Amino acid sequence: MMDRISHFFSGKSWQFITGFATAFSVFFGIIDFVTNAEVSLAIFYLGPICLVSWYINKRAGIYFSLLSILIVVAGDLNSTALTARTLVYLWNACITLGFYIFVVWIVANLKERLLKEWALSRTDPLTGIANARHFMEKAEHALSLSHLSRPSNNVCVYRLRQL
Repeated sequence: MMDRISHFFSGKSWQFITGFATAFSVFFGIIDFVTNAEVSLAIFYLGPICLVSWYINKRAGIYFSLLSILIVVAGDLNSTALTARTLVYLWNACITLGFYIFVVWIVANLKERLLKEWALSRTDPLTGIANARHFMEKAEHALSLSHLSRPSNNVCVYRLRQL
């Protein structure tokens, strides 16, 4: 499931991802508006926030955190119960915003570390040149594209160890 989602969003532009995340945030905002203020849908806003944080950057994730809180507050303003507990409600919104920003930080740093480890796993630590894993990935990619050309391809790989 996650591979399909990753494959779907990996080639998309930041405008598409932003629009997609905005549409889902507004969708949850409409549901928030229809439901009562006592029903919290805050967890559902994490999907668009994580999507933007992973595929765009940390700053976009923070912007979407702010957007989500604004949508939640706007959706809950229709409740008549808010007038009696406005300070408590605003405090809860600030705590939720802090949680969103913390999640943005975790997701963005996880992606940075994952990309760093991915690059390190494909280079030799002593020389810094590409290792066998990197070569095999490139070879598999070239072979997967070889069906597009008419001539047949032959590949012979001989690996020398402990020279």
